[in-house]
Amino acid sequence: MNTPDFKACSEEELWRYVAWHLEGARIRSIIPFEGRIIRLLSPTDCVKDRLAAYIHWKRRSCYNQALLVCRRQKERVDLENVGRWCEKKGGSSVFRELVEQLSEPTSKP
Repeated sequence: MNTPDFKACSEEELWRYVAWHLEGARIRSIIPFEGRIIRLLSPTDCVKDRLAAYIHWKRRSCYNQALLVCRRQKERVDLENVGRWCEKKGGSSVFRELVEQLSEPTSKP
């Protein structure tokens, strides 16, 4: 990832840059900021979070978000880790569906 122009970049661009480098260094961060806690999730943890919501509440939008992260961050999502996690959470069928959809062309989210 290219270094943004810190004088002109948006807040979103800055956080993307920070998160990219923290994840690349395998740092799972909790950052205190102005009395609040900011938790930075890795792409793998983000996928697990979205699948947890899908498994629990059956909201398809949560599954679609996990699928989107997998597609956009494919080189950074540890699918073996996600698969083991899904099995522990009773979501083996959800993981199989995810892997199946990831092997399809990306015309769908």
